[in-house]
Parts: sequence; C-alpha cells; structure tokens
Amino acid sequence: MQLRSKASPSMPQRSNTLQKKIKSHPKSWSNGVGFLSRWSGSLGPLFLMLVCPGFGMAMVHVSKNLAGDWGSLWSSIRSEGLLSHITSIWPSCTNPRALYLIFGFMAFEAFLTKVVPGKRFEATRTAMGNVPVYQANGMACYIITLFSLLLSKELGVCNPSEVYDLFPEIVSSLNVISLLLCLWMLIQGYYFPSTTDSGTNGSVIVDYYWGVDLYPKLATFDIKMMTNCR
Repeated sequence: MQLRSKASPSMPQRSNTLQKKIKSHPKSWSNGVGFLSRWSGSLGPLFLMLVCPGFGMAMVHVSKNLAGDWGSLWSSIRSEGLLSHITSIWPSCTNPRALYLIFGFMAFEAFLTKVVPGKRFEATRTAMGNVPVYQANGMACYIITLFSLLLSKELGVCNPSEVYDLFPEIVSSLNVISLLLCLWMLIQGYYFPSTTDSGTNGSVIVDYYWGVDLYPKLATFDIKMMTNCR
C-alpha cells in the first residue's frame, strides 16, 4: 500500500535535500559531526540499545533490594551467570497497577499540555525552513501536577508510595514502552514524517537509535516535548 502522497518527496529525495541544506548549518541535528561519527558504524548505537535496559534494571535492583551493594550483585552474577541472573531479577512489564500509573500520568500530562494556557513560543528555524511552535505552559503544568498529586492522595485515588513499591515494574514497563515508541517513530519517519526535516542515516539501526524525524508528532502531540518536558 502506498502511504506517501504523490506530492510528497520520497525518503531518498528528502534525505538528499536535507543534506544539502545542512551544509550551511554547522550545528544542525544531522551534520555527521559529533558523537555518532566517532563510533564504528552501527556498533555503538546497537551496544547502547542492548546494554542500557539491562543496566537500568540492575541499578534498580541494587538500590531497592540490595541496599546499594554492587558486590552482592557481582557475586550472584558470577555464581548464576549474567543472563540467568538478569532474567531472574527482571520484574514483570505487564503489572496492571504499574501500567495504570504510567498511562494515567501520561494522559493527565497530555491533557494539561493542551488545556493549560501559555504564551506562544517559536523555536529556531530548522535547516528545512520549519519553525516549531510551542505553548509555553511548562511551569503551570508542573505546579498543577504537584497539587493534583497531593489532592489524589487525600481523595484516595493514588498513593505516592506506590511509585516506590512498584518502581522496578514501572521501569521494566517503561523500557518496553520506550522501545515500542521508538519503533513507531521510525516507521512514521520513513513513511509519513511530521515535517520535511526528516531523512535516513543509511542504517536502520542508526535510524532507530538517532531518529529520522526531527520533530515527531503523535496526532497533534509533540512527542519530544511530552517525553522530555512532561
């Protein structure tokens, strides 16, 4: 099925056009200079994507269950094996209450982002001439969130201590959710990007890690603003 309209340029065309545009923008998001250029192809991004989820879960396990004793973790890994032990301490990523807290918070912040008033803020013009527009309501959303947390505790809707009790399950779920979200943004960037500031790096692995869409959106929500600012 053809997902791209006839008026839309193909991925190679968009990528080539973007590469030409960024030559005059030395600090552009994809000028090939910096962190990724020092890695050998896709090995660096692949290493980070494979190791970071497990390392994150190990940190949570050591902090919550071993009182910060990394030596105890190392002893267990030596006796059981790395994969065997990591698998044994990895909590469920489908805990209903953990998912309720995650998606409830996401929905609440998405609601605030849209309804809380704020000044119009225009970001720097991109290499392809796009000007991202935001609603500067971050501080107001933050204050409302804190107040709502206290109110929800008083009303018995949510006990903040649950976040600590279910922190391993929450981190486990967020690992999976983030990987699936990145997969969706990869597909969206390839076939129906949010703006013309999009293009492939030439490797699916690097594209998945680095992104192909500068300002990805899900419906009318700016994904980067939601994940970084909310």
